[in-house]
Amino acid sequence: MNGTAQSSIARQQEFVSCRRVLFAILVTGLVSSLLSCDSPDSPVESPPPPTQFEHHLVLDAEPSWSADDSTIVYYHVGITEILSSESFIVNPDSQGLWIVQTVGDKAHLVLRAEESRAKFSPIDNSVVVQANLQIYRTSLVGGFLTSPTQLTSVGNNFDPVWSRDNSLIAFESNASGRYAIWRMQATGEDKRKIPLKWSTRVNDVDWFPSGDQIVGSAYDVDSQSWDLVVFDTAGTVVGHLAQSRENETRPHVSPDGNTVAFERSGWVWLVDADNSGARRLVRGINPAWSHSGKWIAYIAADWSARNGVATVWKIDVASGEVSILTRGP
Repeated sequence: MNGTAQSSIARQQEFVSCRRVLFAILVTGLVSSLLSCDSPDSPVESPPPPTQFEHHLVLDAEPSWSADDSTIVYYHVGITEILSSESFIVNPDSQGLWIVQTVGDKAHLVLRAEESRAKFSPIDNSVVVQANLQIYRTSLVGGFLTSPTQLTSVGNNFDPVWSRDNSLIAFESNASGRYAIWRMQATGEDKRKIPLKWSTRVNDVDWFPSGDQIVGSAYDVDSQSWDLVVFDTAGTVVGHLAQSRENETRPHVSPDGNTVAFERSGWVWLVDADNSGARRLVRGINPAWSHSGKWIAYIAADWSARNGVATVWKIDVASGEVSILTRGP
């Protein structure tokens, strides 16, 4: 992204966080949150969805595949030097969105922005970006992002995700007061809150290919855990997936809509869309299906190193073959 585009996004930042949070955290045992704020109407309400990792510094997060499976965009926290198991140096100039080729391990920065996320379109080179708690649309051309078009401006808006036909974007917003799941046209027009008939917060949504159902991670007050809930665009809950006494978070639907990847207790799991066949796939977090359905990208580490770093990996779903895509300093 050029300097003009960088300045355009930077000027939008009006939100002052009650607590600056670094995505890279050293986890001792199981961690129950990445984000924490004191306001009851903060971007992530208490308790936030847990990310569970052991003794590893999380360098990268939120991978997303390009439509042709050749490229992954992800968030990098900008750690340039690890001094010890509890001390490291962050370079703000390298903090932001990066892309990596899925063959060849070549990676580079495409947008400097704290706590940002991006999702590739399922059908072309368009990219929807969360930066400074607003949502933008851009494209990846020649390995770099084009000048962005801002899609939201009211309230705090984040976690955008494309529908499979590229026509809609679902996201989380407090534009009407409390946080809720919204949808809008891919142009930013026709924003509508989904009147979800669920009493607590829903996060990390993804579309089913039909375009009329969405899966998200919902907090259940009674069990005090996060469960996968499926609801339609009218807000009616139509089912649950892989319920247990543990936390199920960050669901991502396969391209054919038959399987949902999610994370549970520091592992990537799969469950069929009819709520059958829940099975553990690989140790890691932040699962993301490739658009071919062959691969899942995820965040993992060399588990033989007790105090290692967690970066972007991929797994062949059929064979179980894994490979590392990004590496630490």
